[in-house]
Amino acid sequence: MGKSLDKMHEVIGVAVFAALGTILMFFEFPILFWLPFLKIDLSDVVTLIGTFAFGPVGGVLIALLKSMVHVIVTGSGVAV
Repeated sequence: MGKSLDKMHEVIGVAVFAALGTILMFFEFPILFWLPFLKIDLSDVVTLIGTFAFGPVGGVLIALLKSMVHVIVTGSGVAV
């Protein structure tokens, strides 16, 4: 039962880091005010911490989940 519980902790940890990254993705602000397209995205810091905590597969899953949720919420921006 210990191995199953460890795997569940890892899945929950990846989900929590993806949720934190998704929330932080909405708070982006320009680096230079006269160049508004250059923005700081602090959600990458959460992804890096999650990658160190859960390995490369966990980091990829965190990045994938946060990006998918962001696209679902904001839209892809592609004109149809």
